[in-house]
Amino acid sequence: MKLAANTEYPPTSSPSRSYPFQAAWLGIRPTLPVMLVAVAMFTAVTLFGGNSITYFQISSTASGMAPLALAAMGETVVILVRGFDLSAGAIVSLSNVIVASQAGESPANQVLWGCLAVLAAGGVGAVNGYLIAYRNLQPIVVTLAVMFMVSGVNLLILPFPGGNVPIGTSNFFAGDLVTGVIPAAIVHVIIALLIWAAVKKTRFGTALYAVGGNEEAATARGVRSARTKFFSYVLAGLFYGYAGLLLSGNTGSGDPLGGDALLLSIFAAVVIGGTRLGGGRGGCLGTVLAAFILMQISSLMLVLSVSTNVAPLFQGLIVLVSIAIATIMSGSSGSTTYQSVRAELAAMLAVPRKIRTERAIKVQGAQQLPVNDELTGSAFQRFLRQYGNTLKIIAPVYVLLVVAIMINALLLGSTVFTVNYFNSLMVLTLITAVLALGQGIVVITGGMDLSVGQAVTLCGVLAAGLYGQLGDVAGAVPLIFFIVLVAGALIGLLNSIGVVLIGIPAVIMTIGTNGVLSGLTLLYTNGVPSGTVPASLRWLFGRDLIGFAPAIVVLFALLAVGWFVISRTRFGWRVLSVGSSRAVAGLSGVPVARTITLAFVFSGLCSAAAGLLLIGYTGSAVLNMGESYLLPTLAAVFMGGTLATGGRGHYVGIFGGALLLTTIGMLVTGTDLSHAVRQIVLGAVVLSAILFLHDKET
Repeated sequence: MKLAANTEYPPTSSPSRSYPFQAAWLGIRPTLPVMLVAVAMFTAVTLFGGNSITYFQISSTASGMAPLALAAMGETVVILVRGFDLSAGAIVSLSNVIVASQAGESPANQVLWGCLAVLAAGGVGAVNGYLIAYRNLQPIVVTLAVMFMVSGVNLLILPFPGGNVPIGTSNFFAGDLVTGVIPAAIVHVIIALLIWAAVKKTRFGTALYAVGGNEEAATARGVRSARTKFFSYVLAGLFYGYAGLLLSGNTGSGDPLGGDALLLSIFAAVVIGGTRLGGGRGGCLGTVLAAFILMQISSLMLVLSVSTNVAPLFQGLIVLVSIAIATIMSGSSGSTTYQSVRAELAAMLAVPRKIRTERAIKVQGAQQLPVNDELTGSAFQRFLRQYGNTLKIIAPVYVLLVVAIMINALLLGSTVFTVNYFNSLMVLTLITAVLALGQGIVVITGGMDLSVGQAVTLCGVLAAGLYGQLGDVAGAVPLIFFIVLVAGALIGLLNSIGVVLIGIPAVIMTIGTNGVLSGLTLLYTNGVPSGTVPASLRWLFGRDLIGFAPAIVVLFALLAVGWFVISRTRFGWRVLSVGSSRAVAGLSGVPVARTITLAFVFSGLCSAAAGLLLIGYTGSAVLNMGESYLLPTLAAVFMGGTLATGGRGHYVGIFGGALLLTTIGMLVTGTDLSHAVRQIVLGAVVLSAILFLHDKET
């Protein structure tokens, strides 16, 4: 059956043939508010800058905006089919480093390597598309793992920022098409929009909107949803590659991690541009206009002479607020409404009575339950019947742990069986295990916390700075610990407000929070962290406990606490219920909003604790010191048997995942492999874990 033609947004009425421009107007009308804001921002930058509109201003604005615009167009295509792509920034960098490291000065070489860069980006998109569309894996997890793997490849190609983009390539993508008249960047953006317009008129373009709007209905009408999703990621990869070429022309050099800074702005441009995160509605024209607005925000900071230490904070806040406003205006609903949150808060007053009622019901039910014949037999048989499913979840990671230790023994020798190795393994596992506890609880609810990197950094530098000011004043250390833990809880609360009340997806909200926290860290430290570390924190990582570090005791205490919280408390039961089905959990009387809020607060507390432990281990606080723990933390969660979609997880498994990842890290370090290889290995481990657990997820 032939599908109807699509539009950027469903038209409110059928255009009459008497008005040939009405169809075009209906397609442009939804982007009109974004257009007006774009014009207003450009005017404000011009007026505050004290200059009239010049060709140089137009050209520089276009060159700065174009890479973001094209990368956001790729993300728009993915989101239209209800997808998600965290690898966008890394793929942009891939195209950038290929051109900067390989392109020669001859026109033929420049064309060849430019095409190879775009094709390589499309190839990464094809990998994403295959795993998501044909293996039915979670887009967030797949693209997160691919992001780290591609970042590792980028570092292998170009270990440090540098390289050289030929002058011909720079002029073609960021110079003048007609000197002093037409900037090349504007032409490339227009070409990309024309490509999108052509795609929309094809059956594939129609299928994008159909699958995103209602996949089951689209499939029933003959749309091949898997193929549509696959090619949406391929097309997105090609747009990312194109964006990398524009970035190369704009900077004249390569940066293996340069695209990572675009990630939040990419999602912001998509949301502000009017594309619905639930798929099926939106388009690339609004995305391009939103990218222009975001670049004007940066320009406005510059003309207002905002300090470089303050500007990232303001920019992050503005972007986060813009995403929140766009989410509300788009009609996206959160996990709960304000009224339900209010009802839950009011119900908290009746908690004691509710608990007594639940206990009474349990006691009464226990008296009426018949004897379960399945629990007869030997103690071992009863154990297997009771804990068999849990063992299936957590056993694989411990089997892999034993294998990893054996490989370490083969490659590193007898040192693996020494006290020093055991001590190092336990100590290095501690910080990952702490973060994995908070991250695991959030993931089990069906979310994800990508703000832990900067949360650890901010809490660490805050603790070091406060101790540097207070010193050994009586009661200073407990006070500092309290302040830092409160800061971590507030970070989690901020994340939960965006997710629960506003309805921003957890991934986007926590990426935004990560940017804001980065700005706060710069503002607090003025770009240079200072202070000292309490002796009590340094003592934890010494060898003062009969040859072992006291941190090992903390590690096993953490294992007991994590097991108890997730497996033996009402909160843990609610977390599992919410992750299995928020709707069913709500109908069953579970306070969904409160549970999600507490999960994020718990993650914030774990980030604060990890920040304290990290400065105790390293003896100092540095910028971005927590970023390297993001992927290992998520890898530990997924390797431990936690479902990426939520509803299943056990801290004993997560703890085993942390041990396994640390063992692999020690192997990489012991064999002198580079940081780039470590990135690739960790990303591959996450993908392998998801592939291994795929049958159990579905």
